[in-house]
Amino acid sequence: MIVAVTSDLHLGIAPAGTLRSLAAAVAAREPDAVVLAGDVAEGPSRFLEALRIFSDALPDAERLVLAGNHDLWAAEGATSADLFARLLPALARDGGFRWLEGAPLVKGAAAVAGSVAWYDYSAAEPGLELGPAWYAAHKRGLMADGDRMDDGFDDRAFAAERSASLLADLDALERDGTVARVLVVTHVPVLEEQLARRPRDPGWARATAYFGNLTLGAEVLLRPKVAAVVSGHTHEGRRATVYRRAGPPVTSLVVGSDYGRPAFVTVEV
Repeated sequence: MIVAVTSDLHLGIAPAGTLRSLAAAVAAREPDAVVLAGDVAEGPSRFLEALRIFSDALPDAERLVLAGNHDLWAAEGATSADLFARLLPALARDGGFRWLEGAPLVKGAAAVAGSVAWYDYSAAEPGLELGPAWYAAHKRGLMADGDRMDDGFDDRAFAAERSASLLADLDALERDGTVARVLVVTHVPVLEEQLARRPRDPGWARATAYFGNLTLGAEVLLRPKVAAVVSGHTHEGRRATVYRRAGPPVTSLVVGSDYGRPAFVTVEV
């Protein structure tokens, strides 16, 4: 199975024509499946518009979508909680997409599982030693999420909830004798190899806590069928091979999309 993964499209910052060009480029690769791995658009109305652009360009591919942090910003009268639990999954169906969170795709011996994989501060720059309470208290000064999510939104609680869901999906795929290899797609990076660390840049170093969920990544690597992990969120493309004790090496990628310059990667599962 050939899977194309894109992320951080940000329709509303990027014009619709830019997304149409990207969708055409993805379609030219004739993938079996395409995953939009979060930060699809600025607001739920544009979220649906973006999905329809890809549905029109890829009518024969399996189409899967995840939320990113921007997609969960309270907007158009909807709370973050309602967007995640109800509105975005409904818009995914209306746009011809499968809501991948909690519903892996199995196609032959290959599978795709995914999650927003919210940050839990485990990716914090090691030398700073500021601690979870500091990152929770200072989020508004470092991340727009601090102003745009619901009041009282708890990063670590949401991250733990979504991590448990993804790991349950992966465990079910490990037990499925028909599945040989699994691609994991997340919005937030989950592996150290996916992070862009800049310890000499104080602002970036403090913000790195909101760039990953390494707690989840450590658990993902314990699932032997996981063959590749693709994430978005940081806007810095990366590719690495991750070696581990349980199972063969894992291919690790970050989609290198930036505002107004979307990109995609392809993975053979």
